[in-house]
Amino acid sequence: MATAPFKDSATKKRKVINLILRLIGLIIFIWIISRVDLYAIYRTLRSANSVYVAIGILMAIPTLLLRSGRLRMILRSFGILLSLAQTLLIRIVGSAAGDMFPGRTGELVTVAYLQQAGHGLRDPTLALVLDRLFDFIILTIVSIIGFIVIGQQLMIDTRALVWVFVLAVSLFGVMIIILLQLRARISESENILLRFIPTRWQTSIQTLVSGGFIEVFDWNILLIFKIFMASFFSYLLLVTRGYFLAISIGINLSLTFLAISMAITTILQLIPISNVLGIGTREVSLVFLFGLAGITAEQAVSFSFLIVLALVIQDIFGLILWWRYPVGTQALKSIDYENSDEHSKAISQEVH
Repeated sequence: MATAPFKDSATKKRKVINLILRLIGLIIFIWIISRVDLYAIYRTLRSANSVYVAIGILMAIPTLLLRSGRLRMILRSFGILLSLAQTLLIRIVGSAAGDMFPGRTGELVTVAYLQQAGHGLRDPTLALVLDRLFDFIILTIVSIIGFIVIGQQLMIDTRALVWVFVLAVSLFGVMIIILLQLRARISESENILLRFIPTRWQTSIQTLVSGGFIEVFDWNILLIFKIFMASFFSYLLLVTRGYFLAISIGINLSLTFLAISMAITTILQLIPISNVLGIGTREVSLVFLFGLAGITAEQAVSFSFLIVLALVIQDIFGLILWWRYPVGTQALKSIDYENSDEHSKAISQEVH
């Protein structure tokens, strides 16, 4: 019973720290806004080419479809057989929750959908972790190229940053291998965990490592290659969205430089000071990076606002779907799991 006050105190302390970090991001955003010509931003946005803006916003459709297809491949390898429409539902809702709410709300909502559909906690959680790790690998590789380019342009030594990111991408790759190995030997992994954790946590661990309807795990080199390529092309689609939004306000950057800038900006948005929709860190990083190409701070902030507009429109649809199909919806329970053998064969055929 003595641990309850300690837990409450730790929780309150964590909330205070998170609030302080968010305030730092808000202060950065206010500082950036105070340093630019707001009327110039207004004129830039008002004169934006509506056709290019519309194309940029609509690029969310192929991007979400491709990212949903990748998540579907990962889920199927764990025996979670969803249609593309079902995967698209949890992808859009998860993205909206992640953008609109702090913390890891998006991942928690996605896991909740799958858990309530009877797939347990273990495989949905692992699938989402792997999904994110493949994103991180792509972003980190592009960021490495970016730091090399920036170092050459500014005549500064960026080798330390490059090696840090090389270490990071290596770490992400090792994490993927370790997670796959642990999942392949789930019984042994569970026994090892139960030996070293306190008794009071063992029930929670057993709940976490328990699977869903059936035990299926089927990963191979071809599947990893498909997931990696899906990650690469989904990022290219995001860059293409950024390209159309950029040219809509007269920002003429090469796709290569834009890809580098967006990768570094996205990595920086992982810093806890980022607020809802990445506000704060996105603006300050874009002002610096675009400034290297001679783009004004007003244009960089205008571009950031267009990114926010595209995200908000996408997330509005996500919130509507969240309301229409809440956690526990029957929309994810349309697969018949009574015949496990037939289900296993179907998954194996889909994966291969």
